[in-house]
Order: sequence, then C-alpha cells, then structure tokens
Amino acid sequence: MFSFKRHRLEFLFVVLAILAFSSAAVGQSITGSISGTVTDSSGGVIPGATVTLTGDQTGGTRTANTNGEGRFSFAALQPGVFSINVEHQGFQALEQKGVVLSANESLALGDLKLQPGQVSETVSVVTEGAIVERESSDLTARLTSDQISLISTKGRDITSLLRLIPGTSNDDDIEAVGEGFGTNLPNISGQRGRSTVTTVDGLNASEPSGSNKISMTTNQDAISEVKVLRNNYAAEYGNNGGAIINIVSKGGASDYRGSTYYFLRNEALNASPFFTNKAGLKRPLYRHNIWGFNFGGPVQIPKIFPDKERDKMFFFFSFEKPHTITPTDPVFVTMPTALERAGNFSQSIDSTGKPVVVIDPLTGSQFQGNIIPPNRINKSGQALLNFFPPPNSPGGRTLAGAAFNYINQKSVDVPKHSYLVRFDARLSSKDTVYWKGQWWTSDNEGLGTSGWPSGDGNRWGISSHYLYTDNGWTANWVRVFTPQIVNEFNYGMRRDTEGFVPSTGVIDGLTRTALNYTAPQLFPDNNTLGLIPRVTGWTSVAGTAANINWLDRWGEVGADYIRPSFADNLSYLRGNHSYKFGTYFERLLNREAPGGNWSGTFNFGTSSGFTTSLGSTGYSYANALLGNFNSYTEQSGRPPGSRLR
Repeated sequence: MFSFKRHRLEFLFVVLAILAFSSAAVGQSITGSISGTVTDSSGGVIPGATVTLTGDQTGGTRTANTNGEGRFSFAALQPGVFSINVEHQGFQALEQKGVVLSANESLALGDLKLQPGQVSETVSVVTEGAIVERESSDLTARLTSDQISLISTKGRDITSLLRLIPGTSNDDDIEAVGEGFGTNLPNISGQRGRSTVTTVDGLNASEPSGSNKISMTTNQDAISEVKVLRNNYAAEYGNNGGAIINIVSKGGASDYRGSTYYFLRNEALNASPFFTNKAGLKRPLYRHNIWGFNFGGPVQIPKIFPDKERDKMFFFFSFEKPHTITPTDPVFVTMPTALERAGNFSQSIDSTGKPVVVIDPLTGSQFQGNIIPPNRINKSGQALLNFFPPPNSPGGRTLAGAAFNYINQKSVDVPKHSYLVRFDARLSSKDTVYWKGQWWTSDNEGLGTSGWPSGDGNRWGISSHYLYTDNGWTANWVRVFTPQIVNEFNYGMRRDTEGFVPSTGVIDGLTRTALNYTAPQLFPDNNTLGLIPRVTGWTSVAGTAANINWLDRWGEVGADYIRPSFADNLSYLRGNHSYKFGTYFERLLNREAPGGNWSGTFNFGTSSGFTTSLGSTGYSYANALLGNFNSYTEQSGRPPGSRLR
C-alpha cells in the first residue's frame, strides 16, 4: 500500500510540473546525470540493489536503489569525478572509480555486473578512456582541466584553447585575456561566432549587444572545464541557432589546495619592429605582467563551524591581476608649421608636391608673398591650428613616399583585475547549494581605444580611456525529493558597464577657454565639456593631415544588465525512461552610452564645390586661419542612452 501511494504522489508531482512548465522553454544548466543497469553475471537485471555515488572532490554522497528493471539514475550532478559502489545481498560489492562526468552530459555506464559472493567482498574497477555516448545524440566537445592547466596560450584566455575543438574556425591568438571588452568567439560547425551562446555556470556570458564576443571574462586558473555543445543538443538549449559554450568554474575540495603564478613579457626580450627602426624611434614598451593565485578547501571555523569530517561546506577563491602594455604601429602625420600658424605659406608644399598658392577670396588673387596679413587672421581658426604640437620630424617621407613632419608611437596601457569566489554547501542528505560571484575590470588607455570614430586612421596623440567592468553572480540549489525525482533551481544576475573617459590632462588642452576659442556655437548646452569643435577635413595638405578628433561618447557610461536569469529543471526516472521538464527566463537590458557631435565638426578641406567665391583659399590651413570652412555640422539634441528590452 505504501509503495502504491508513493508512486501515486510521484506521478501527481510530475503531472503538476508538466502543466506548470508546458508553455516555457526548458532551463539551461551545467549539470549532468549518471545512469546504468545492475545485472548478474548472466545478464539478468537485479532490482533493489543499493547504488551509492560519491564525489571524489568533496566526498558528498547520493544513494539510490535500482528499480524493477535494474536501472538507476542520478540527476542534476555537478561536473566532476565520481566513484560508484553497488551492493546487493548474495553478490560481491562492485566499486567503480574514476567516473568522469562533464558538464551537460548524460553519462550511461551500461551494465554493471555483480558476481556471486558475499557483500564483504569487493570488486574494484577503474574507469579508463572515454565511455561511448548512449543516452544522447548531442555533438559535443570538451576542454578538460588538464588541457586548461597544461597547454600554454599567448594571452591566457580560454577562447584560445577552443581551437583544439573539432569544427572550429578561429581568429588569431588572443593578445591578452579579455582584450578590450571581450574576446571573439570562433565559428563552430559552420555557424558564425555571433550565433554562439556562452555561459559561465549557467549564466549568459556573451556580449549583451549581440556581437561575437564573450565579455564576462573568467581567468583561466579559475576554470574547471569547458563543454561545447556543437549541434543536435537537447530542447533545453533551444534559445539560439549556433553552438553553446558552457564554462564551469572551480570549487573547493575536502583538502586545502592552492597555487600562485607569474607570467612575463618584456620588450627587452624582443627585437625592435622594422618600421620602428626605420623611423628612428626607440623600441616601444611591450610589457605583460600577469600574476595571480587561487586557494580552496573546506570551510572550517574553530568552535563555530569545525566540520571535522570536511564534508559540509567548501570554498574557492581566485585572483588575477594582468597588466599589459602593448605597442601600436608608428603614426606618420602632417602638422601645421610655425610659419603656417602665423599665416606665412611661402614655404608650404601641397599634396601634389608643388608650392602652395593661397588665394584671397576677397580679390581672387594670390596673397602678396603668399602671406595672410595679421589683421585678416581669425583668432578662433588660429586657435585650432595652435592646438597641434609642433612638427618633430620635418621633411619626412614614408616608405610609400608620403610626406610627414610628425611621428608618434604609444603603447596601449591596460591594467586589469579578476576576482572569483565560490561556496559549495551540503545542507542535508537531500539538499546541496552553491553560490559563485565574479568581478572583472579592464582599463584600456591609448590612442584609438574602443568607441573611437571609425575610419579615423591618424590617431596621432589624443589619448582616451575605455573602462570596462563585468560583474555577476550565480546561485544553484539541487533538491532530491526521492531517488527518482530531483529538482534543480538556478538563479543569477549580471551587470557590465563601459565608460569613455579622456586621459588625464587631455580635456584641459581641448577646452574653448584654454585655447581662447571664442567662435559661437549653435547648441552650446549640448557641449557639457566645453570643448572646441572637431576638425576632420584637411584635403590639399601634404601626406596625412592630423585631425582634431575624439570619441563621440566622452564622459558617458553605458550599462547592460541581466536581471534576473533563472531556470528550474525537474528530472524524473520511471522504469527505463528518464524525463526532464523545466523553465528558463532571462531579462536582458542593453543601454548604450549616448554619443553625438556635441561640439561641432569643421571641414576646411578644398573641393570642387568649395570655390574661391565661397571663401576657399585653395589650401586647408589657410582656410582655417581666415575662418572660412567647407562645411560645419553639429547635433541639435542630446538624447539619453538607448535601451532595448
């Protein structure tokens, strides 16, 4: 009677779960399952055998009895290495060690054969090699903990190791972990990288705006394994069209373990680049200093929480602090000379290599001596030319023959840090939980950082910060109602920000006040930083003329949120069949930092449409000194950041 009632309650519970979750997609997770069938030496099934599963890392156990078909199953298991012990009256005990369960795996052990004998006798089997997949049609691949820890990568970014997986097409090796605001994902099984979804412990780790990047960076020494679902995966992963990359963080164990490390790159160990030597520049700074440590074990607090058995609660902490200084190619540009800033163009050469002829728009004739009289010079136009530094390499020519008079080379300075902390706890024989939080910061400072106007190839000296942070946490609770019914609940939140910040002192040299720029502006209230206009049109100047240009989003911050992400999965074993039901919900907000042409943009370039009668002198620097421009644009409104739901 008791058995009938118990099965009736189980059946009712499953029916309610189906009704509750029938309209939702099945929830994503990183847990897997281990199943098998207990038989005797002749192949007959053995009902009622006691099967005990023990985690090698923490010592936690789960117990189940085989059903009428001799079958057992353990659902919602964290990835790891396990030992299985099978006992039944009249048979020798069977112990199978080294059973490796990867993320999202349905591991079928097949038939576990018991030999006749006493329970006190034990037959031990050590699992070697991969077990043939019999429970799922998934096409998967895996990076093991040994591969992650033993194979060197240039940038110490986990995405570099994905090239070991069959069917991937990768970019060049990652220069440094996390890059600017994430690293590019490979194309997997013919699908574009942007169609791939990446998770860290079940929480979406992809770049929220939809690019092909993983932006929730996790340092390599904090990763236990990576599981890639390439194709044919189960319905619970049906919210995308490409591959799924599941990253699993490390956790604590019953023993205290830790490590420290330091990796170094320095320009003293490198040859100087060819173009740097050709330009007569010093060897650029090229320094990667990466140090970190991790430590984990059981949580033991004397008198308060001694846990002498070391099987109740565990912790793991990882810290990494990369600091990379990476050189960029030299920049060869043209600056206005001291004579040109004063209005004297008697020695100026144009883009064709011929002497400049400066025409007076009022008379249509050349200025006497090719010199603009001081009383004709527009002070605000002159202020724009005076912003530029003086030439440091007059008369220079590139290998292609282009003229220049200014050279600059600056390395990109990127200090970063990564924290990860995780707690695992066994609250009872039926309840296990874990909580993991991670924090990532990357501060990129240099010329042309992320967000710089596209197409601007002469980033000669206006320096900026791109400050990126990405923080998130995940909680997981597994409840074993009965050996046949197991529920898993996963909850997480995430927030990333990107800030566009001028380098120290840059704003001071670009303000209208500092340069004595007094020309009026159409919509001055939008120019909250009080900057001079940008200038991006200097046609007729020899070589590549230096622009006055910067990020549209200086002084602004964008933020993305996942709040919340949760999933609930119910696993049910009945006879030879395993059922899984669940729901998954994710709310993602993408808020980009507002950008715009707040201070205005001048074009002093010469063109067929900008004639002498319209004010053109025939030379861009002379146009600026007279205050005559080809075009001017300025944004009339300053909208808030866009938000997509």
